[in-house]
Amino acid sequence: MSVKPLIIGHRGASALAPENTLAAFDLALKSGADGIEFDVRLSRDGVPVIIHDQTLRRTGLRPEPVSDLTVAELQRVNVAAWFSQRLQPGSNEFVNQTIPTLEELFVAFPAPGIVFYLEMKPEPSQRRELVSACCQLLKQHPSKGQVIIECFDLAALKLVKTIDPLLRTAALFEPKLTRQLWPSAQRLVDQATAVGADEIALHHRLATRGTIAKALLANLKVAVWTVDNPAWVAKAHKLGIQTLITNDPASMLVKRQSIRAD
Repeated sequence: MSVKPLIIGHRGASALAPENTLAAFDLALKSGADGIEFDVRLSRDGVPVIIHDQTLRRTGLRPEPVSDLTVAELQRVNVAAWFSQRLQPGSNEFVNQTIPTLEELFVAFPAPGIVFYLEMKPEPSQRRELVSACCQLLKQHPSKGQVIIECFDLAALKLVKTIDPLLRTAALFEPKLTRQLWPSAQRLVDQATAVGADEIALHHRLATRGTIAKALLANLKVAVWTVDNPAWVAKAHKLGIQTLITNDPASMLVKRQSIRAD
């Protein structure tokens, strides 16, 4: 793997290209990112597809839930138009970007050494089906050892380890609406280790010095999301953060390079 911290493109280079598309992933990797992070849901016919939201409303400009459409129907949806319109009405910089399947992503980016942070987004009734579909696809895939499966649903991570103990997992945590409801550092670490996670993926507001130290003592690698301020690179070096997940990997890589040059 590359020098720490690893710089991972959040939904690809999503600051500059429509998120969770092959264009965004390609841009992130061409900028020098060590890998990409992306979200996986199930189509109606049980195919793992790459999209963040539960519905197509924001990125597909359509109202349907992802789980209501087959993979063939989903792949006819343009998920780039919204981004081009946001940049400049009538812009054609990104056209005809569709929702990739998980298998298509691995085929498109077969280069060795790419790190894949695969975030499962299971519907309550689809947890086992989504976990099984992802694990089955990875079972014989050359990229298996480069994939970290992450999820807020810790029961889903436990199921991953039941199906294939060799798959690497990361327990995802985000802050609650009020500080009083935030879990303690030790509780976060205990929850991650209880499901056999290899990493803990912390929202940047939870990535305190104390939490990071406790995670490292528990032999958990630490990933922090989503950070676009290059100052996080120096902080990662200092505190032992393994991975930074960012919308703008190019800017973070410039900072990492400057630190290495010092």
